[in-house]
Amino acid sequence: MELLLSILTSTAWVLLALTILVFIHELGHFLTAKYFGMRVERFSIGFPPTVFGR
Repeated sequence: MELLLSILTSTAWVLLALTILVFIHELGHFLTAKYFGMRVERFSIGFPPTVFGR
């Protein structure tokens, strides 16, 4: 049971780290486009259907 909990905890940390990394990466695209005056309709993460959008 302890091994399973350890694996699940490690998996959760890896997924959290990847989520943060992808968010920062996509935010870089968004901010660069805004800086150069491109029209940006929305900021979102993921392919349609989007996981998160604003």
